[in-house]
Amino acid sequence: MHDCPLMAPDKKGGFLSEPWHLDKKVPIALIVTLLLQAAGAVWWVSTKDAEDRHRDQRISGIELAIVKAGDTQDTINDRLTRIEERSAATNATLERIEAILSGDVRPMSRVKR
Repeated sequence: MHDCPLMAPDKKGGFLSEPWHLDKKVPIALIVTLLLQAAGAVWWVSTKDAEDRHRDQRISGIELAIVKAGDTQDTINDRLTRIEERSAATNATLERIEAILSGDVRPMSRVKR
């Protein structure tokens, strides 16, 4: 009978002859308090778990938005480069037109193809 997990150990390394029991001197308020603390701990852990899941979802959404923003930035950079090239070509054309109008340069003859 000393293999029973409900048997209380004695000071000699064996087990007491009677099983462990709750003494009547323990106030009911203590028992209720311990049960409420246990329930509160379970509630707190479940709340933290829900908050962590929500936070993980928000982080995933933000990471996805960052990736999309990076792709958009690459596209914008490519378009800006093309616009700058066109602007440089337009400025060169305008400079040639101004030079022709001011009489500094003769217009180039067009070659027929």
